[in-house]
Order: sequence, then C-alpha cells, then structure tokens
Amino acid sequence: MKSILPVAAAFLSFSAFSGDHVIQVCSVQTHSNNLALIQPCGNWSSKNNCTWNGWIAWSLDSEGGKLLHETAQKALTFGNIHAPRVIVRTDGNSCFGGYDKIHMMRITKNR
Repeated sequence: MKSILPVAAAFLSFSAFSGDHVIQVCSVQTHSNNLALIQPCGNWSSKNNCTWNGWIAWSLDSEGGKLLHETAQKALTFGNIHAPRVIVRTDGNSCFGGYDKIHMMRITKNR
C-alpha cells in the first residue's frame, strides 16, 4: 500500500491543472521558428508546470497548429465588443518554448 501512495500523489499533481480554461485573448504572437503564442488577459499562471507564465504556446508546424493560430486571431479581433468565450485545453505537463502547450482552442458565443 505504501508503494502506491507516491504514484497516486504524482498522478494527482500531474493532472491538477489539466483541463479546459476560459480565457480572453489580449495578444497573439508568432516567431520565425514556428512558435505561436497567445497572451491571456489578466494573470495566467502556468497550468503545465512550465518555466514561464503569462503566455500559452503551440507549434505552427502542422495544419492543426495553423488553425489554432487562426482561431486565436479571430478571438483577438472580436475584442471587448463581442468578447467570445475562448477555451483552451492544457494537459498538466506539456511545455513548448518554456510556455504552457495547448492542443485545443475553442471559441463560443457568450450566452
């Protein structure tokens, strides 16, 4: 039983911040090395235990990454006028360029 406790504790700490998070996009940035980033408004602290806070990152190497970037630009374009709900998904451990890596971004109407 004692040997299971460290494994259970590691699993709980690993998944503590995984899941969906509602944000508002304040900045979108890309780099020549195919790194894309968004800066959520407010104070974003790393949900994946990454080195840097304040930004969320993903790769533009795939079509999916390019679609994430397009979604982020749309969210930024809406701004405060029709601020949509932006939901990003973290897995609790993936980092990219030192920032939280996401695999999903969703924009929904505020109802």
